[in-house]
Amino acid sequence: METTFDYLRQFGPLLAERILETYPPLQSTKDPVAPSLSGLLRKPLPAQALAITGTAKYLREAKAARIVAECGAGKTFMALGAIHILSAGRPTTTLVMCPSHITHKWAREVLLTIPRARTFLVEDLRNGGDPAKPHGVCEVKLSKGKTVYEGKRTSLAEMRRLGRKEWRKRFNGPTFFITGKDKGKLSYFWNHAYITAKSGPNLGGVINPDSGVAVLDAEMDKLTALDFRDKVKIAETLTGPRNGTTRFSALWQADRNKIQRMAPIEYIGRYMDGWFDFAIADELHQLAGDTAQGNGLGVLGRAADRLIALTGTLMGGYADDLFNIFYRMEPRVMAREGFAYGGQGRRDFQEQYGVLETIEKIEGADNACSRATKGKFSGEGLQALDTDEDLMSAMARELVEKAGVGETANAVWRELDAEREKVQPRPAAVESEFEEDSAPILELPVAPAAQPVPLTFGMHLMEPTPKEKKRKRTPVWPTATEQRTQLSLFD
Repeated sequence: METTFDYLRQFGPLLAERILETYPPLQSTKDPVAPSLSGLLRKPLPAQALAITGTAKYLREAKAARIVAECGAGKTFMALGAIHILSAGRPTTTLVMCPSHITHKWAREVLLTIPRARTFLVEDLRNGGDPAKPHGVCEVKLSKGKTVYEGKRTSLAEMRRLGRKEWRKRFNGPTFFITGKDKGKLSYFWNHAYITAKSGPNLGGVINPDSGVAVLDAEMDKLTALDFRDKVKIAETLTGPRNGTTRFSALWQADRNKIQRMAPIEYIGRYMDGWFDFAIADELHQLAGDTAQGNGLGVLGRAADRLIALTGTLMGGYADDLFNIFYRMEPRVMAREGFAYGGQGRRDFQEQYGVLETIEKIEGADNACSRATKGKFSGEGLQALDTDEDLMSAMARELVEKAGVGETANAVWRELDAEREKVQPRPAAVESEFEEDSAPILELPVAPAAQPVPLTFGMHLMEPTPKEKKRKRTPVWPTATEQRTQLSLFD
C-alpha cells in the first residue's frame, strides 16, 4: 500500500459504513419516496425524488434547508417538489428571490411543475412610471411555451391590506411571487435631513429634528453642515429621559423631487412578516456578503415559515461566508451554539471552523525613537536587528555575507573589465607627485612664440595663459569610468 488510492480501495467500504453510522442520512436510497410526487406535472428522476423527499422530511422539523447541487441537477425542480409535498393540497403562498434575468424562467418552471399554480412577478413598488411597462405585482401565464403578462394585477400594499387569510380565500391554490434580487433592493432616492441653528450656543451647528439638540460625533464634537457633504447616511440612537428606552433617529429622508418608490424586499420585511408559507433563495452564494441583496436573505427568513436556499457552491472559500448565511437562515440555531451576531461572534466562528490570520502593521509613529524597524526576522533570512542600521542596510549585509552576492558581483565586474581591455587597451599609468596641501597642475609644453606649430586645418596653437591652481577633489564614490574600481557595499 503506497498511495492514498490504494488505501481507499482497500478500506473504502469500511469507511463508508463508519460514516453512515456516525451521520445517518434522513433519506437513504432504500427508503421509499413520498407518494405525493406522482401528482407533479413532471416526473422526477430517482436522484431528484430522493433529494425532494429528504428535504421535505427535514423541513417538517427545521426552519430552513439548503439544496447544494451541481448546475443542471434540477435544484429548481427539487425545491418546487419539496413545497408540493409539504403543502399537501392546501392553498399556499411562496416568495422566490432569484437573479433578475431568470424571473420569467422561474415562472415557467413553476407553471410546468406544480398543478393549479399561479405565478406573479413583483416588478416594483412605486408611484407613476411608464404605463407601457408592467408595475406592481403582475400575473404571468404560459402562451405557446412562453410567459406573458396576463391576468390579475395588484400591489404589495394591497396584499398587505388583504392579509394572508383573505388571500387564501380568493386564491385556493398554490401561488408563487417571484422577484429579482436586483430589483428587490431598488429603493427611493434620499437627502440629508437636519436643521441648522440660527442662534444660541449651537449657532451654525446641526440640530437633530427628532431631539432638538446638537448632533455629536464619536469624539463628542458638534457636527456642521460640512460634515453632510458626502452621500453617506448619518443616524443617531436617542435615549429616552425617563425609562431609558432607545430609538433610531435617521438624519435622512426621501427625495420627493425624484422617483417615489420603495424596495420591495424592504417593504416585505417591514410590513409583511410571516405573510408567506414558503420562501426560496436562488444562488445562495451571492447572498453571503454584507450587502442589500445579502440582507434580503434575512428578510425571506422572517417573511416565510419555511426557507429553502439553492446553490451550486455553498462556500466561497472563507468561513466568514458561512457565518452570514447561517445567521440569516437560522439565527436561533447560531445563537444556541453560542455565536453572537457581530464582530465577536464572527471571530469565534472563524476560529472554530476556519483559519484566522492576524496581520500586525507597525507604523512609523510607534517607533519614533529609533529609525530601525521593529520586529525580528529569524530562520534563514535576516537575523535580529540589534544594531542601529536600518532595514535596507541589514538586508544588503545579509545578502553579501550570507548569500555571497558580493562574490558574484566581483566575478561579473572582472569579466566586464576584461572585455573592455580587449576593445580599448588600458593606457600606461602616469605617476604624478602631489604636494600634501596643493592640488596637482597639468603642465603643457610651451611652443616658441616666433614659430607656431602648423596644423592641418590652418589653426595655430597659442601659448596657454597660466591658470590658477585648483585643488583636485577626490570623488566620494568611485565610478565606472575609473579602471578596476567597483562600488563596495561595506568597507
